[in-house]
Amino acid sequence: MFLFRHQVYKGFLSSGEAVVIKGANTDSLQVSTEFTTNEIELLSRIHHRNLVGLIGFCFEKGEHILVYEYMPNGTLRECLTGQTAVSMDWDRRMTLALGSARGIAYLHNEANPPILHRDIKSSNILLDDKLMARVADFELSKFVLDGDMLEHVSMRVKGTLVCNVSSP
Repeated sequence: MFLFRHQVYKGFLSSGEAVVIKGANTDSLQVSTEFTTNEIELLSRIHHRNLVGLIGFCFEKGEHILVYEYMPNGTLRECLTGQTAVSMDWDRRMTLALGSARGIAYLHNEANPPILHRDIKSSNILLDDKLMARVADFELSKFVLDGDMLEHVSMRVKGTLVCNVSSP
């Protein structure tokens, strides 16, 4: 089992555009290369208004860096738990749910080949400057090469393990 740790930074391009810089560190350089390469290959093929866009990447001197569009309103999870000032009334929740669904539907039905995300959760739905939902984090995604989604159903657990411990 490998432990993935990502260092995520906000940066600025020479044009002044804000970006997110994500550096991948793992206990295994091979696994880091495979996952980072998978994410680059996926993101270079897909373009949709409800998916976070990859701006660039760098593989130099053992560094694995991805550069993404910056999403100024954080994650859906942060908004739902009151960690941001974004008001989450019913209409906004529906708009975000529909935007997220459109991004996922694009991956399943319009991307060629189709893509299974395999880690959909509220912390992987980011909100842009217009509060539009953008699906992010494609490390665990997989191409469906034969077009049959049912053949790629697996009983193996994928995604992020979340533990909530509460005291009685």
